[in-house]
Amino acid sequence: MFMQTPPKTLTLYLPALKGGGAERVMLNLAVALQKKGIKVTIVCDNLHGDLLAEAQTAGLHLIDLKARRTIVALPKLYAYLRKYKPSVVLSALYFNNFNILLATRLLAKQWRPRVLVSNHIDLSRDLQASGWGKRLLMPLLIKVLYPKADAIICVSKGVADDLCDTVPVLCHTDKMHVIYNPVLPAEYQQQLQIPIDAIKFKNLPRPLFLSVGRMLNNQKGFDILLRAFADYRQQHRQGHLLILGQGVLLAEYQALAARSGIDAHVTLGGFQSPIAPYYALADAFVLASRWEGFGNVLVEAMAAGTPVLSTDCPSGPAEILGQGTYGLLVSVEDVAALTAGMAAVLQRTATQNAAAAERAMVFTTEKICDDYMRVLWPS
Repeated sequence: MFMQTPPKTLTLYLPALKGGGAERVMLNLAVALQKKGIKVTIVCDNLHGDLLAEAQTAGLHLIDLKARRTIVALPKLYAYLRKYKPSVVLSALYFNNFNILLATRLLAKQWRPRVLVSNHIDLSRDLQASGWGKRLLMPLLIKVLYPKADAIICVSKGVADDLCDTVPVLCHTDKMHVIYNPVLPAEYQQQLQIPIDAIKFKNLPRPLFLSVGRMLNNQKGFDILLRAFADYRQQHRQGHLLILGQGVLLAEYQALAARSGIDAHVTLGGFQSPIAPYYALADAFVLASRWEGFGNVLVEAMAAGTPVLSTDCPSGPAEILGQGTYGLLVSVEDVAALTAGMAAVLQRTATQNAAAAERAMVFTTEKICDDYMRVLWPS
């Protein structure tokens, strides 16, 4: 009598399902793995966010730990692991990584899953934007806890190099893996054709520049972008800027657009899903970030055939764009360079845009899912 092989089970552990890059990556990965017959559960400290409806529509198993903060979710996470016993767990974002490593260490005498932690942004940049307590605590926790993981995944070579530079002990482990983000789902080309119904996006003036990102801090450089666009308008007397995203800095950016005299030429369009048709609508895509971990939005724009302009920020954009082969790169926080780039990106040829679209196919969920599976379940 043959014994049936038990199904592979994977738990993805996140703080929430907000519309950020890490959350999008984990959701894309969950859907792709589920299609391969993996039993996937998403566990959140607090189950809310812009991506929640999409996760529910995909039929994913969702668990809400109902914790207001990640640090207080640890007992509930431990209880979940004891009850459900997933074969593999994968977490995203630093404090969730700490929680999963602590919880699974507590389980070690009973049973322990394979544990992977993923890193989606440069540690050094994250620390620079943090208070002194976090700057002292995080490198110490990483030094102590990360070696306990079975694998450490970084979403770009830049993130991996920065992690090793900040916590040198990790340089000497074979647990480090660079796996690019699974950005493009199988249905992405169909999503590009979805009509945009909102009246406020109809008949926007040309050329139309698009930028996308959460307005929660100054990482995305929307202040630099608005200043650059103001200069572009002054020089060329045409064009419109559409920014999609939301966050606590929205009012600040609205005020900056008004002070710069471009509020009539800027649309702050909030969170939109699906995002694909907006890339197809735009004449060019602009990423003005001060730092990234990868840059999902660049891949999404490239796949739509939309020419891209990005700051050469750490980490990710230069890797995606082949050091400038597949899109324009300009200096970080350089308003003049970004302004000039906005004019230059419109001159990208159809051949160049087609090459960029082909490059984007490196980052499909199918291809990247296979990379993840080799690390999640090594032979």
